[in-house]
Amino acid sequence: MLRLFLCLLASLALIYATVSSATTVPNLFTPALDQERKVTLERLDTHLQLKDRRQTELAIIDYLTPLYDDASKQHNGFYSPLYRVLRKNHAAEAMLFLDQELDQNRHHFSDLNYYDFKRGIAFAIAATANYDQLYYRLLPVMEEIENYQSSDLQSDSIMLTLHYAYAQGLVRVGLYDKAAYHYQQALTFTNRWSELENRRPVVDLLIGELFINLHEPDKAFPYLRKAIINFPKERTDGRIYLRTLLAAAHLQLGQVDLAEEILDNVVFLKTMPRKDYLLYHYQIKTHLRLKQNDHANAKALIEQAKPIADQVNSLYYADVFQLTDLYVTFQQSPSLKLIADYDRLLEKLPSLENSYALFYLSLKKKMLQQLGENGQEKDLQQEIESIHSKLSEMTQKVIAQLPNR
Repeated sequence: MLRLFLCLLASLALIYATVSSATTVPNLFTPALDQERKVTLERLDTHLQLKDRRQTELAIIDYLTPLYDDASKQHNGFYSPLYRVLRKNHAAEAMLFLDQELDQNRHHFSDLNYYDFKRGIAFAIAATANYDQLYYRLLPVMEEIENYQSSDLQSDSIMLTLHYAYAQGLVRVGLYDKAAYHYQQALTFTNRWSELENRRPVVDLLIGELFINLHEPDKAFPYLRKAIINFPKERTDGRIYLRTLLAAAHLQLGQVDLAEEILDNVVFLKTMPRKDYLLYHYQIKTHLRLKQNDHANAKALIEQAKPIADQVNSLYYADVFQLTDLYVTFQQSPSLKLIADYDRLLEKLPSLENSYALFYLSLKKKMLQQLGENGQEKDLQQEIESIHSKLSEMTQKVIAQLPNR
């Protein structure tokens, strides 16, 4: 279960809008409880850094206990500091424990408060770049909210986020038509409230990301360009992700020079809040260097990215950078053993039916060509063609559910 929770993602590329609840909640905490919260969070932060699993779990339980005792405290202002500590430490295991703890104590919460907690879990998961878990962890909730009647700004804000969070997870496991349905649901909320219109660029960006996964860059461009025009200027990290998605789309079209120009002009923040966006940038820039047969610079990028993937506990990015590293190593010393190692990593990807997996399969095809393995190469080419065909069919189902941009 833990491996399932930690695997992938992946990616990004949601952008994932880390926004708070649409309504402002008054401060309901006594000074004593505020101090108690602070002490508990400091204790949690210390145990996370020490990787003391048992004490981490006890600190989480201590922090949550007041929620069970007093339902008036079940709002964003209480749990947001907890999520910030978990995200700061990229604490994937602790996030899983928190999610399980909330599920086990569901009876203490109203439906809306429980959904709001799940929204926070989605943000925390996204920060670890394990996007496929947005699907696995949110699936039971999304089945439940199909019958939930939201009727005010706060509840619609929560529903909006859950729909596009879940959709991004669906994309990562190859369920594109279902993702399109949930993106369309998210758009209904942005259209319903003027206060939620500023979330429309996030959904546009994610739909663009969906089409990039489908290897349909021409269909991604209208959404990405619209998102760039309207994306909040203060969301610098999100705008970096947007530009990297644009570069990925140009790269799919074979416009290598244009993709390189976009990537080279990305200016990173000194402190990048979303390491998953940074990892995605490294992934696409590595693809660019490999397309240019610039193996030395590809290797340098891989070595820069690996520690970041380890830092955020992203098994998906750890695997894809290991894939490209094996390919670069193969160029120096070709062998069937390296191809076998490469195959084992391919099997760990959450889905082969996306544009990124197609890229890694194309690298394998080159390795087989270099070794003169014509039979295996022919079989692989048939697999690649089959994936392209499936993606083309899925694209038509997606288009039928989404608005034109």
